[in-house]
Amino acid sequence: MPSSRSKCDLKYFEDIVWEPKYLKKKCKELGVDGEFNAYQIRLFRSYVRVFFMFHITVTIIHCLLVILLSEHKKYIFYDVGIYSVSCLILLLILSINFRKKIIEKYTWIMFVSSALASLTLVCADLTQCLFHYYYHDWLCGSFYDTYILFMIYTFLPIKSLSAAFVLALVVSSAYIMYFMQIVYLPKGIYASMSSDIALHLCLNVVGILYRTVNDMIVRSSFIDRHQFIKEEISLRNAQRQEKILLDSILPSTFSELLQKDIKKKIIQSQRLASTPMQISNAFRRSMAIQIHSDVSILYADVVNYTHLTTTLTVEKLVTTLHDLYARFDLAAQHYRVQRIKFLGDCYYCVAGLTDPDPDHANNAVALGIAMIAHIQEVRASQNLDINMRIGIHSGTLYAGVIGESKLQFDVWGPDVTIANVLESTGVPGAVHISEAVLRNLTARNEYTIERGPERAQRDSLLLKNRIVTYLIVFPHNVPDFSTDDQMFSSSQPSSNLPHGVTAEFNEELREEYRKMPVMKYLPSILWKFWCQEPSKDPLNSQMDICLTFYDTDLEKPYLGQSDFLSRYYFIMAWSVGAGSIYIQIMNSENIELWCLVVDSLMLVFLTVMVFILWYKKICWILYGKKNKPHTYNRLSCLIFRIHEKIQESLTIRICTFLLVISLYWIIMGISTRCSQAKFILAYIEERIYHYEANQSPCFAPWETTSMLALMTCMAFTFSHIPFMLKTIVAFIQVLIYNILIFLQFDFVFHHSITSNPYFPSEYSHAFVVIITFVTMYLKAKQTEFCKRVNFSWRVELEKKRYDASITNSSITILLNNILPSHVVDIYLNSLAKNELYYENYKMVSVMFAMLSNFEMNLSSLRILNEVITQFDLLLLHYKKHYVVEKIKIANYTYIAACGLDVNFAGSTSKPLKLGSMKVSLIVALLAEERLELVSKEDHEEVVFVMASFALDLMRTLASCNKAYNGIVQGYNLSDGMITIGISSGEIMAGIVGASKPHYDIWGDPVNMAARMETTGQSGHIHVTEESANILESYGIQANYRGQTFVKGRGFLPTYFLGIDKDHNFITKRGTRQLSLAV
Repeated sequence: MPSSRSKCDLKYFEDIVWEPKYLKKKCKELGVDGEFNAYQIRLFRSYVRVFFMFHITVTIIHCLLVILLSEHKKYIFYDVGIYSVSCLILLLILSINFRKKIIEKYTWIMFVSSALASLTLVCADLTQCLFHYYYHDWLCGSFYDTYILFMIYTFLPIKSLSAAFVLALVVSSAYIMYFMQIVYLPKGIYASMSSDIALHLCLNVVGILYRTVNDMIVRSSFIDRHQFIKEEISLRNAQRQEKILLDSILPSTFSELLQKDIKKKIIQSQRLASTPMQISNAFRRSMAIQIHSDVSILYADVVNYTHLTTTLTVEKLVTTLHDLYARFDLAAQHYRVQRIKFLGDCYYCVAGLTDPDPDHANNAVALGIAMIAHIQEVRASQNLDINMRIGIHSGTLYAGVIGESKLQFDVWGPDVTIANVLESTGVPGAVHISEAVLRNLTARNEYTIERGPERAQRDSLLLKNRIVTYLIVFPHNVPDFSTDDQMFSSSQPSSNLPHGVTAEFNEELREEYRKMPVMKYLPSILWKFWCQEPSKDPLNSQMDICLTFYDTDLEKPYLGQSDFLSRYYFIMAWSVGAGSIYIQIMNSENIELWCLVVDSLMLVFLTVMVFILWYKKICWILYGKKNKPHTYNRLSCLIFRIHEKIQESLTIRICTFLLVISLYWIIMGISTRCSQAKFILAYIEERIYHYEANQSPCFAPWETTSMLALMTCMAFTFSHIPFMLKTIVAFIQVLIYNILIFLQFDFVFHHSITSNPYFPSEYSHAFVVIITFVTMYLKAKQTEFCKRVNFSWRVELEKKRYDASITNSSITILLNNILPSHVVDIYLNSLAKNELYYENYKMVSVMFAMLSNFEMNLSSLRILNEVITQFDLLLLHYKKHYVVEKIKIANYTYIAACGLDVNFAGSTSKPLKLGSMKVSLIVALLAEERLELVSKEDHEEVVFVMASFALDLMRTLASCNKAYNGIVQGYNLSDGMITIGISSGEIMAGIVGASKPHYDIWGDPVNMAARMETTGQSGHIHVTEESANILESYGIQANYRGQTFVKGRGFLPTYFLGIDKDHNFITKRGTRQLSLAV
């Protein structure tokens, strides 16, 4: 039984991604087979383009060498003619591949043209050989055999690997048959015949594996590109959705400013490797306030609203408000007026705020008239006794966001207060404007204008600011502005969105496929590099001519990638090694023992490497693929670790690469071991004494040249080795071999079979080797380019993912700091634009806390921001069980509620699907914990929690008074006091209106809390009788104040909570105990 230390797991999931079957299956799953085929055709077209230039160059150089170097010129014209004509025919045949529409319609043309081109070159090469053999008795060797095989597997547009193999097999068979009939069988050189067959077998195995690996790289790049585009569009769409929602709540200038601040803090938090950032930390001490001049402020109030709260059900009330405010929002959009917020029955907005507008006064007045018309429509259709009182003033204001929780865009300033007073002193059914508005009103002839009401003439604030007011009487001919169609059209469900996203995704995907880069041909790259022209392609501009990233931060990770294709390369390495050893043995007359030992050791090493790199695959087939449980022994675990080290380590990969190349050169050294002096002497004696020619020369030059061609191919084939290193190694190989050809064994190579009559054989060998080097260099450059493009895309995708995650995090933090998280999710995923969303609650405690002694100036706003920020920080201590939610800030009034937990809601207008909500597991568990611990009878405890929070506000303000005392010149903050009103009962929470979604609450407790605040006293918590009874039951003393007049309700008994000088509750014996820790 193996010890636990020896056990290990088979990790094959990353390796399986680089399986040909997996990649093809993935393309089918993604439905991109058609697009991949189109891209493959483009890629083949680029291959053919490169091959055109390369083959023309090869033909021209070959013809020139034959013309210049042949000793006798009488035979060369036939050869040059054959080469030139075959080149022309080949180019004409392959040129059909540039007819895009024909090729896309009839893809079989690519194979047919490739086959015809290959056979044309084979026929030309063998025809030339046969012609000289039969007519001039000159045995010529083939020049294009290796070249054609490389051409089939690397350049020709053959989509099917099996088709390419069949064509290559036909070509190899043609050349083998030629040499069998002309050379081997007549002369009885069977060893050379078997070595030639082995050589062609090696060439085809290398070609098949090379083509397989190249296809995998191309297909993987394409799938990565597909994933890149898909994720980019998805991220962009999600970000756009959230940005649209965010911009509908906050003006873009403010939201972008806040986002930038959050992004900076998120990045700082990540750099410091700190704990996940809390929402509160994201907005620490942030404030965004701007001054806007020459604007018009409109305040609108629903007359008789308080009476409605007592006569209508909460659902009916909120539905009526939603209908009304949706009409107002659409009218505001029509007249280019920006709604700020609504406070119960109060609706206020500003014209000319985000975009300066000289017609701001005209737009504000027109909106006011439209609002009166709409409320009259609602009053008539729903038989309600309601009307509209509107006040408009033009001037300057401060606009922005204060605090750090539940952010809302708001306006402040003396002119804002004047507009509010104009509304309160106005007349129902008329627009009450100031003289400043009248001066800017260019369309005054369209309205009936009267002097302002007497109530406004006696108002102290208006008198103090010398404000003269006017009334615009509601006209009978109101401009036709119907919102019903707009509300219907804009309230289409957001479920239509995925179809639009899918259409956009498919269209952009097709466009990106059309733009997917293919390798530029070498002359254009060299020309741009020489002229230092900037590349238009951003991918090309990232790399130099040697395909090295300019940015070392890209180059190092690229080279450090795991090499999951190494097993394929070592199969090729083994095939080349085994074939070379076989050729070496077959062409050696007297093989020595030490040579066999060395050959055996090399073959064993290559075999062991192949076994190590394929062992995982074997285990996967036997156990992993079939999900059979299997315990791997120590040897298996050791093999897995060695495999992973080879895959992961660049140093090990380079060492094994250089070792394999060195082994090949050892085989080459053994193959070429001979005494050239003895060979020369034997050759002279043959010529003098007319001996029979030795059919086994010093070594087989053409087989050795073919071995060098295979070695050059292998030098370029290894993956995840620096391309410059592979090029240098291959170049050194060619250089050394040319030294052997022209210096060391010049006599041997010179007297080998030549490719053309009287053409020096050594130049044929050198030219074949150089052609192989250039061919493999061009193809390897294309493959390297694809891999680097693929890597660059992945890096870019990760960068975009990171940037998008930062942006989305900042937007999410903002949205969740404006709306509750479940409301954000509902609004983004399932709520139509103008659709009402609400939640019913049986028991919620509401608090209004007004700060007094604040002036309307920028310095006071700065201190107000600090005070509100401290208030918001208190919310973090009220998150465990009964959560205190900040609702809004109205001027200097802080409004909050306790008990707005969606898990306690009696009903909602939209069913909540927790699986689709962006709620973490911790939040879900906390919600479940609250549901288990809190019973329906204990919901009244929310009043105690709200009162405790109110007391904490008083303590916090006292601390702020000490901290900021005397900061503002001429203003003593210690005079600032807080007046708090609390009421509790049944309310409705939700979103109303057609724009700027804002989570608000409605119901009698909301109005009563506001009345408790307005009728209360500074430094006291003023509560209704119901709330006082609940608090007394929990042991908090409530002092009876007396009968207090409440607007819309008459005289009601109210109470002040007992608070000592240290801001602690005065307690008494209670009848109930707290069920939860507060």
